[in-house]
Amino acid sequence: MLKTFPAFEEIKDLIHRARHEDLGPQNDDVTSRLTIDEGAVGVGTLMQKEVGIVCGLPIVEMICRVYDERLRVEQIPGFHIEVIEARFSDQRSTPLLRIRGPVRAILAVERVVLNFLQHLSGVATATARFVRRVQGTGARIFDTRKTIPGFRLLDKYAVRAGGGENHRVGLHDAVLIKDNHLAGVPVREIPAFVGRAVAASRAE
Repeated sequence: MLKTFPAFEEIKDLIHRARHEDLGPQNDDVTSRLTIDEGAVGVGTLMQKEVGIVCGLPIVEMICRVYDERLRVEQIPGFHIEVIEARFSDQRSTPLLRIRGPVRAILAVERVVLNFLQHLSGVATATARFVRRVQGTGARIFDTRKTIPGFRLLDKYAVRAGGGENHRVGLHDAVLIKDNHLAGVPVREIPAFVGRAVAASRAE
């Protein structure tokens, strides 16, 4: 279902919340303001330091856009996003992207960028482990709705990046009759109950 990275419009509120909880209502990085010259510019390099699947690189530019429009995300020759996104690497020192611009802005955006990338890469890498475990058995690995609030589209993208498959996105896009729906139904009536639900679903 989520083969492509979510669009900015779909996750911009999440990015803005992450920015607000870090910089606060005053939009202030106190330490950088007191120690870094306002006009200082520089470049930071994102590095992969653990074996696993890199996931979430498209969000870096989105985050930088929200933080400071002067920030520029640069791809590294030989390590373009199309090549390294959702790919397994057994190297512990792989350059991913560069962020160039005001040093204060780079320092402010750093942790939020890493938080997103580490979470999504962790989901993708863990999914890949499960996929490898069932390889050759005919079993398939699906995700669920048990996601961190606000992260559902990103988490489901990460599952796909790890080789898993998406189940329903939410309560709105698929029918799933569970034990909770059957709790008040006598056992002998369950087949008819499910049959009516299936018929109603097909009629919509």
